[in-house]
Amino acid sequence: MLKVGVINFVNANPLFFPLRTKKITCSAELVFGNPLQINEQFRNGALDIALISSAEFLAHHSKYILLSDLGVASTGPIFSVRLFYKNDLLSLDGRTVLIPPMSSTSTRLLSCLSTYFWKARPDFQTYTCAIDPLFEQPHPFLLIGDDCLKHVERKDINSLDLGEAWYTATNKSLIFSLVATRVDVFKKSPREVAIFHGELDESFKWTSSHQDEIIKDSQAKCNCSETTLQHYFNIMEHRLTSKHFQGLNYYANLEV
Repeated sequence: MLKVGVINFVNANPLFFPLRTKKITCSAELVFGNPLQINEQFRNGALDIALISSAEFLAHHSKYILLSDLGVASTGPIFSVRLFYKNDLLSLDGRTVLIPPMSSTSTRLLSCLSTYFWKARPDFQTYTCAIDPLFEQPHPFLLIGDDCLKHVERKDINSLDLGEAWYTATNKSLIFSLVATRVDVFKKSPREVAIFHGELDESFKWTSSHQDEIIKDSQAKCNCSETTLQHYFNIMEHRLTSKHFQGLNYYANLEV
């Protein structure tokens, strides 16, 4: 049985909720973890297929094969990748900016924006504390995924949507994560990989007519309002097209 890694953010629900809940038959074992865990397990051979970060795919593209046209992308705001800050942001040049340990794509995105478009070189420092204390300290900090969604409606602090900032700077889409298999897995188990590919596609088709169930499950996981999640799923893009890959190629060519 193939092992399939899934990033445990609600943005993966439209792809994997029907498989996780057996609404659609799943021939594989689903393994959940944060982006860092899934990337590492996939790279090291513990997973056969995975929803990996685009930064991970770019770093090891010769060993990976895109499994489908499904992923997580945005053309404009993404809502769940935000830089939080107090007072006015002004310049980030030389400022301490706290970043999460689990995301390579979002951290690289912030670095690209800072270097190429904001002409700033922040002092990035990884935080390992819980989320709540971040709101009590003075430095700008990056939140991603469900941690970001839980705080996106706060009125006591400012925030900048990095998906929107990227689109404003480049007029391009950005892929945050995509579904891939490794070359060695495909050579060894092409039939099993093809079967799961079909199941994943059926899973996403099921989602299109059952958004209420997706939102209900997501609310239980991240404790966000229904309005927030409806907006989130409406702006998120899961079918990846040429415009998304043009943006990814542009992103890949920015050296940081």
